Amino acid sequence: MSAPLPSRLLVTRASGYIGRRTVELLLEAGAENLIAASRYPEMLSDLASRGAEIRKADFDDPATLDLEFAGVERLHGRARSARQASAPAQGSSGCRC
Repeated sequence: MSAPLPSRLLVTRASGYIGRRTVELLLEAGAENLIAASRYPEMLSDLASRGAEIRKADFDDPATLDLEFAGVERLHGRARSARQASAPAQGSSGCRC
């Protein structure tokens, strides 16, 4: 019998500070099957080069989520605060991903 595959972990908001740092620490610890998700996946190329799978996930567009969460067994997510949720999304420097 073969060993079970490690479960797949998806980290949301990976282009924000907390999500990115979570992915970085997991990669440094040798995590495998790690998925970094953000509405701005183009900001995550450095994480991809270190072994993370990158997916676009936009919680403001629920139609994108079925595909993006396919095969995921564990989730590390951080909800936006009510103040952040009422503000428009920002990219790059002021990311509210």
